[in-house]
Amino acid sequence: MLEHEYESDEEGKNLPSVYDPKLWRVRVKKGFERTAAMALMNKQIDFTKNLSTPKPFAIYSATHIDSIDNFIFVEAHKIDSVRDAIQGLSFCFSSKIDILQDSEMTKIYEENKGDFVRPKEN
Repeated sequence: MLEHEYESDEEGKNLPSVYDPKLWRVRVKKGFERTAAMALMNKQIDFTKNLSTPKPFAIYSATHIDSIDNFIFVEAHKIDSVRDAIQGLSFCFSSKIDILQDSEMTKIYEENKGDFVRPKEN
């Protein structure tokens, strides 16, 4: 994303634009935060490599933060993309998905001391 495509808040921090993916908070079983983030990204990689699958999931990243229990954060444009991605993962709750506001999104990544994974296309 180019610098000029971001909006700037009163403190001078960059906020995501309307074209950027949203950050979704997904509830997971306690103690499975890291496992859920890694399983989600491994599932994305498997679907990308499998030629019989029509298309990979429309998610960009999965993050877990050590200081926040019971949640992972998934970057995607639509909630349906998140639901499709977590389908079949027994430690993720598809009924417990919330969108974060733009100001909360920046705070999550500023304080992130957990794992961040973003898949790249070939």
